[in-house]
Amino acid sequence: MHMEFKTLGILFFLSTLVLAVVLVVLITIVLEKLLIRTLTEEYCPSCRGIFGDSIRATTTKRTPKWNGPVESPNVYPMTRNLFPWKVWTVTCPHCSHKTEFRNNGDYYIPS
Repeated sequence: MHMEFKTLGILFFLSTLVLAVVLVVLITIVLEKLLIRTLTEEYCPSCRGIFGDSIRATTTKRTPKWNGPVESPNVYPMTRNLFPWKVWTVTCPHCSHKTEFRNNGDYYIPS
């Protein structure tokens, strides 16, 4: 009888873990689609034309490469917004200019 409760506890834990992972993946997909929908209304910084729906096919996501860690842990709160996890590259359909955005929709200008 005791083993059955232990087995049920393990199964409950594993099913909860799988559900959590699935929810994180679904939330990420929804947020990415929302970002792309927001970016379709942005202006190209080069030609000032609106990107439009045609950028959906050409928008790519990449992970920036960093040269090394920040020297001091005390610097992290000030610089955490400077180092995004993902960068979205949008190609303007009018002038073919490539513009990079952060996950929150702000322009990303690498230093």
